[in-house]
Amino acid sequence: MFLIVLSHLLISTVWLDVRTTSTVDKVLADVRDHNQDCLKSLCGLPVSTYFSAVKIRWLMDNVPAVRSAIEEKRCYFGTVDTWLLWVRYVRRLIEKFQD
Repeated sequence: MFLIVLSHLLISTVWLDVRTTSTVDKVLADVRDHNQDCLKSLCGLPVSTYFSAVKIRWLMDNVPAVRSAIEEKRCYFGTVDTWLLWVRYVRRLIEKFQD
């Protein structure tokens, strides 16, 4: 997972970043029996700290600069693949139409 903004907010979070443990605990608090496998039938994975969505929620809750950027609609989340597409195509299109 990565974070793109027009200005830099933080370096990154990576799949093994366990700062999101408290966020996972909050998610599982609303699940019957706190079952980490509650989404396994949908996506094949247990609810865990390596989910991108959990990391995004953690960033929103714990990094004021990220929260502000989201509120100001200048923050984007995605994978390395989407970042490469952004750099190669989307950013160039935006720059072209701004000129």
